[in-house]
Amino acid sequence: MVAFDRTAYDNLRSFIGDIAETTQDGLWDKAGYSIGAALHGQPANTTWNPAAQVGSSINKLATQVRAYTDTICGKSLPEYADMIAKAAETLEETDETASDDANGTGS
Repeated sequence: MVAFDRTAYDNLRSFIGDIAETTQDGLWDKAGYSIGAALHGQPANTTWNPAAQVGSSINKLATQVRAYTDTICGKSLPEYADMIAKAAETLEETDETASDDANGTGS
């Protein structure tokens, strides 16, 4: 008989939480600088066109990285962890019912 392993599901939820936390933490360095819209590859008011283009591209990339990371860490991963918790509850109930039926104690 195959039994539901609640601990494995709890470990998976914890792992997902760790991914969200460490990914979000990875956007900051120890000096407090962040990857986001405020990141510039050169002084914001540079007049040399190649430097301005590189700086603009860095700024756009950093803004996209921040937006995607915020979505993944703030919405997608927590929702996934919640779905795993709900699945665990359902599987645990199903496992109990199957065990009761196998033991002849079910209804």
